[in-house]
Amino acid sequence: MNVRLRWDNPPLLSPVGTLWRYRRGLSHFLETPSTLDGARDRVGRALAARGPALADLLEQAVFRVPSSPYLPLFRAAGVDAAAARAAIERHGPEGALQAFFDAGVRVSIGQFKGRQPLGGVDPAPEAFDNPLRNEHLPGMTSGSSGPRRRLLIDLGMVAHDADCYEGFCDAFGIAGRRMAVWRPVPPDNSGLKKVLIRARSRRPVERWFSQQPLRRTGADAKYWAFTAFTRRACRRRGYAFPAPEHVPLDRADVVAHWLADAAEAGAPAHLDTLVGAAVRVCLAARAAGRSISGTFFRVGSEPLTAERARVIHEAGCRVGVHYSTSETGPIAMGCGDGEGDDDLHLLTSKIALVADRGRSRERPALYATTLLPSSPKLLVNVELGDAAAVRQRACACTLGRWGFHTHLQYVRSYEKLTGDGVTFLGCDLVRLLDEILPRALGGAPGDYQMQEGDEGGVPAVSLVISPRVGVVDETRVGALVLEHLASRDAGHQLMAAIWRQGRTLRIVRADPVATTSGKVPPIGRIDTHAR
Repeated sequence: MNVRLRWDNPPLLSPVGTLWRYRRGLSHFLETPSTLDGARDRVGRALAARGPALADLLEQAVFRVPSSPYLPLFRAAGVDAAAARAAIERHGPEGALQAFFDAGVRVSIGQFKGRQPLGGVDPAPEAFDNPLRNEHLPGMTSGSSGPRRRLLIDLGMVAHDADCYEGFCDAFGIAGRRMAVWRPVPPDNSGLKKVLIRARSRRPVERWFSQQPLRRTGADAKYWAFTAFTRRACRRRGYAFPAPEHVPLDRADVVAHWLADAAEAGAPAHLDTLVGAAVRVCLAARAAGRSISGTFFRVGSEPLTAERARVIHEAGCRVGVHYSTSETGPIAMGCGDGEGDDDLHLLTSKIALVADRGRSRERPALYATTLLPSSPKLLVNVELGDAAAVRQRACACTLGRWGFHTHLQYVRSYEKLTGDGVTFLGCDLVRLLDEILPRALGGAPGDYQMQEGDEGGVPAVSLVISPRVGVVDETRVGALVLEHLASRDAGHQLMAAIWRQGRTLRIVRADPVATTSGKVPPIGRIDTHAR
């Protein structure tokens, strides 16, 4: 069951057939609860069918699709559908994908995002849409505040993620807890997915705190209408669906008080949020003199560093992390028997990875391939922009018993800059750092760099400016950076707004960090937690 929903107009004003198809898909999604036993069985079947699933996916979605961006890569490698299937049968999904990778079948993150040419052609992001759809509704956002973008809800993928989430909750013993979400409202779909997953499991989300307001007017009206329609549909079927409440990053105390009330009532809660937002909640509780001890944080969207984990543990709380992308949903979920807070189970039921050690870094770069026909995007050896320690390990937690034996640890980005859950690609930053800032402030390319970091566990992104550049007005510089980052489209406007809200951007006067070859990359880090 796959449902993709896109539209030009608010859904409540869309044609009756459009609404009926979405409502039918949502009803089917909610009719099949994600019980632990059912989830284990469905995940087990997906794990057992990985090889045939990949072979079928390549045959139907690549080799039979003349417009597929992957087809020229396979042709150049001398691989057709029969050869691909034979390689998968002989070497397994990972072995075959490694062979394809070595033969040139791979896509960089910039190419996948449509910002760098692929085979001499500039692919549109839509070129990587998965064509295997039982039900899909074509449409686009209005583009009133930026380039038109697809709005995609894939209930088939959400159903699979709900099954994996059952295993995660059982592994950490949190299945029966009260729960809240502190995630943005649409067009960001992370919060909506969390609420739908809980509705499918028959365990409601009590509160949905959102960093952004859900507006009924203007360009956001379509998102309000979609959320309101989904909420009413769930409530009519008897599944609780909370109304989103606007709680900006600088009001973490609101969330902290809700968690403290639950803890004081003897029923510590489960909060799903960003890593940095979890840290802010812990600090807000401490400042208010309230205890949230016993709270469980399910976090993601940015690295769980040792410093951030320390703040959470000092508040008497536990933490489990997910690793996700917007195109794939969860890639890995936290291990309940982990060798550290950031020990993750790769969800090999839906994703296969090639770990590329060809770059000069301590941990290999990750290239992902989707295995399920319900994946909204089709990935075949697509660079994620992240590196991680990858190893095989048997463990005693629920996800390990289900058969997820590939572990990731210390996932860090080398092509993306992340702070407070907001991510910008390195290619988005090059013009800012090499052209705009030198022209406005002086200096030259190599005098500016962006760096991720922490300040007391709270995410911070630093614009590092070399001392070679003269005196600068830091307020003007910060405004210039955020104005540039917001200029690409509506999505980037939203991300820049979150950075303003969280005061995420800092200005630092220091020499940018260079590689061993002397190159100054747009994103630099001083890695103090490597292992």
